[in-house]
Amino acid sequence: VIRYLKKIDEISHRLDQSIKDILAYSKNKRTDLKYELIEPESLAQKLFENAKYFSKREIQLQIVKKGSTAFISDYMRVTSLLGNLISNSIKYSCDREVPSFIKFTYTVDENEGVFEIEDNGIGIPEEKQTRIFEMFYRANSETSGSGLGLYICAEIVKKLGGLITVRSQPGKGSTFIVTLPNNKLLPGEE
Repeated sequence: VIRYLKKIDEISHRLDQSIKDILAYSKNKRTDLKYELIEPESLAQKLFENAKYFSKREIQLQIVKKGSTAFISDYMRVTSLLGNLISNSIKYSCDREVPSFIKFTYTVDENEGVFEIEDNGIGIPEEKQTRIFEMFYRANSETSGSGLGLYICAEIVKKLGGLITVRSQPGKGSTFIVTLPNNKLLPGEE
């Protein structure tokens, strides 16, 4: 009985995540951009705290800040984007002797914000890296997921006028680099 209950819980969690992914995709397509001040460090910390319990391993978050300019963008979209990338880093952490980490580095100047999410997880084979931002594509079939997370990230980045890239090696980890325009002025500040 316990085995079946665990299976039901696992399937319901997967369905819940799929529904959340579809809603995030729909919301990104339908809603207008709404700019506000974003504090990347506290946002990354909050997203990590919310997602770290999905891993059985202890994972350390390192935050590196470069630059001191305010970052202004769409809070809802940036939260969804960074949340997806941070939770993926947790989900795809590696079971090995080396301590798991996520390194969140952000550089903000008056024109753009560059966010790097680096981990030492399982990594992505080079031949799969060109497809990871496609809808329903999953580079790893051993973990659950809808194949929508990185697609939604790419769609958010496109809506914000930015760029997302990845560097990865199997067994060594991945680094996702997101460059977004810094909108400098909040609505009403001209």
